[in-house]
Amino acid sequence: MEGKYGMAVNRKSVGRNLTRLRDAGLPVFCREVPRMMNGKKVPLSLDWYWDHVLAREDLKALIDLLYFSHLPPQQVKQLAEKLKRIQIRSFDDGKTLVRNLPSAGKAADFDPVIALLTTAGEGKRKISFYYDHYEADGKRHHGRLPSGEDRLLSVSPLLIIASDDRYALLAEKDEGGIEVYFLDLMSDVKLLEDPASDTLTQAVPPVRAAGVKALPRFILYVASPAGPSRECGLFLLYIKNKDSSNVYLNIIVY
Repeated sequence: MEGKYGMAVNRKSVGRNLTRLRDAGLPVFCREVPRMMNGKKVPLSLDWYWDHVLAREDLKALIDLLYFSHLPPQQVKQLAEKLKRIQIRSFDDGKTLVRNLPSAGKAADFDPVIALLTTAGEGKRKISFYYDHYEADGKRHHGRLPSGEDRLLSVSPLLIIASDDRYALLAEKDEGGIEVYFLDLMSDVKLLEDPASDTLTQAVPPVRAAGVKALPRFILYVASPAGPSRECGLFLLYIKNKDSSNVYLNIIVY
């Protein structure tokens, strides 16, 4: 310290400076044990450490999320080790024998689409896109109009749902009503200048069943099933009209 910073320090000055940092409100903590000096009990400060923003419980929750993800096992291990190093004190997650199951294929990058949908939702603008499906030839096709032309959809984004390894968009259709669109089946997504529909203008998840006050335009509560089955799913939408007159339940099965 003296050679590098020109500061002379000793054992007492280090402890005194750390105590001043703690008294000033910085997240510096230690373990104190009693000791006898001149016949009196005097606290001895040991094991000083900087208490990080993430507590041990927070780190454990993040590491659990990694092991329940479908990332490659080596990537999970590397990220878990980086998280554990956030703590100055030794941190043992107890998962030496735990291995996650990676996904069969490489996960698609939906960040650009999510960013566009977020811009549309926050800016109250519509989007257009083609909604695709797979046919007997194993190839992906746009949805079609009765005339045989590709159907270009225009909707007002409300909410993006992340569930069961998929992203889904809840949006209000131009003709009215709410529909669910999975992002992996949306193609050629574009942001329009048209303003979003004002029938339903703000999504507020989640909403408690009772005792809600100061409601915005409407309430939207979304619940999706959990479990291994992927045959079907269910979204429950509790909608309150903008004039706070009626509440109705809309069920969408996919």
